[in-house]
Amino acid sequence: MDEDVADALQEAHTLLSEVYTLKDRGMSDKTAVNRLYYACFHATRAVLYDRGHNLKTHKGIKVLIGKELVQNGALAPTHGTFFSQIYDYRERADYEYQPVPADVNELLERSTEFIETMDALVDDTDSNSESDV
Repeated sequence: MDEDVADALQEAHTLLSEVYTLKDRGMSDKTAVNRLYYACFHATRAVLYDRGHNLKTHKGIKVLIGKELVQNGALAPTHGTFFSQIYDYRERADYEYQPVPADVNELLERSTEFIETMDALVDDTDSNSESDV
C-alpha cells in the first residue's frame, strides 16, 4: 500500500475514533460533524490516491467521488449521497450559528460504514494489483 494511501486511511480512523471517544464527554455536535466529515474526506482521499488521483480540495474530491467511484460502480450511490450530505452538514457546522440539523449518532454510524467501505475499496484495489503481478 502506498504511503499516502496508508496515511490518509490512518487519519480517517484517528478522526473517527476521536468522535467515538469524545462524543460522550461533551464534544459539541458541530465539532463531531466536522470531525466525521474530515474522517470521510480522508478515507475518500485514500481511495482516490490508490487510484492515481492526488486531489486536495474538498470540491474536487466531492466531484471525483461521483465521477470515479459511483459512476463506475465501485461505490454505491447511497455512499456518494452520504458524502455530499456530510459535506453540507460540515459547511453548516463550521459557518452557521444554528445547530446542525442532523442526528449525530446516526452520522457516526453512517460515517463508520462509509469508512469501512472505503477500506474495502483500497483492499480490493491492492488485491487486484497483487494478482496482476
